[in-house]
Amino acid sequence: MAPNGATSHALSYRAPYQSTVNTMPKLTLLLAIIAAILCGCSPHPSIDPTPDERRIVSLAPSLTEILFAIGASNQLVGRTDVCDTPPAATNIAIVGGFGRPSIDTLALTRPTHIWWVDIEDRELPAMFTRLGWQGERFACKRLADIPTAIEKLGQHTDCTPAATQLAATLRAGIAAREAATLADTPRPTVLVVVWWTPLMTCGRESFIGDIITLAGGRLITEEVERDYFTVSDEWALRQNPDTIICLDYTPPGESLKRLRNTTGWCSLNAVKEGRVYNHLDANVLYRPGPRVLEAVDSVRALLDSHANK
Repeated sequence: MAPNGATSHALSYRAPYQSTVNTMPKLTLLLAIIAAILCGCSPHPSIDPTPDERRIVSLAPSLTEILFAIGASNQLVGRTDVCDTPPAATNIAIVGGFGRPSIDTLALTRPTHIWWVDIEDRELPAMFTRLGWQGERFACKRLADIPTAIEKLGQHTDCTPAATQLAATLRAGIAAREAATLADTPRPTVLVVVWWTPLMTCGRESFIGDIITLAGGRLITEEVERDYFTVSDEWALRQNPDTIICLDYTPPGESLKRLRNTTGWCSLNAVKEGRVYNHLDANVLYRPGPRVLEAVDSVRALLDSHANK
C-alpha cells in the first residue's frame, strides 16, 4: 500500500484536465431526453451505422487525437473543452469537460456513439444506452494498451489500415526504446509530481510510470503496484530522488524556485542541483495517444542532459 492515502485513476486525469464547462443541473435531464427523442437521435443500439451515418462524441483528448490520426475526424461531431490537438479539433462542438459531458448538449449533436477513457458520473453509460447512443470505454492505463486501443478504434470507424499502421509504428518505437534502456546503468531515480496538495504521484501500474521507465528513469515508487496515489512529503523526502518531474501545469522554473525555499525539500539533491523540471508539455505526457513516443523522447532527453554532464 502507498503511504498516506490513495486516489483513483479517474482523479489523476481530472486534476490536469481542469474543465471550464460545468456539468448541467440534473433538472435539465428530462428536457434533454425529450430533446434527444424529438431530434431523432436515438437509433437502435444494435444497429451499427455506416461511416457516413456514424456520429461520434469523444470525451477524452487522447481519443480525439487518435481519431484524427487514423483519418476518422469526419465522423467526430463532439469533443470536450480540453480536446485541442490537432488544431482542427477546436472546430468541433464542445459537449462538456473531460469525462463530464452535458446531456442536453450531447443530445444536440445527435450522436450515434459516445467514447470515453474515464467518466465522472457512473450512471451515464446506462443513460446513453437508454437514449440509443452506443457508449464504450477505451481505458489506456498502461503504455502497451495504446496500440491495442488504436486498432480497436480503427475497426469501429472503418479506418483499419491507418490504425493498423499507426499501432505498428508505436509498437516498433516502444520496442526500440526498451532495447536502448537495457544499457542504462545506473538509472536516475525520479519523483513524478502530478499534484502538490496533497502530494500525488504515480506507481509502476501507470501510463506515466511506463513513460519514465521507457525513457531510462527509475520511479522512486516502482515497488508500488498502483497507478496514481498520494504520499506524504516526509516519505518523498526520505527517497531523495535524483530528478523531480512536475506535471502540475505550473510555469517553468516555478517549482524549483518554490522548493529551494521550502524546508526539507531544499536539502534534496535534485533541488540543490537544479534537477526539478516543469517545462515538459503535460498535455503530451498525460495523453495516452499517438504522441506517446514524443513524450518518452522528451523525458529521455531531459534525463540524458544531466547524465552526460
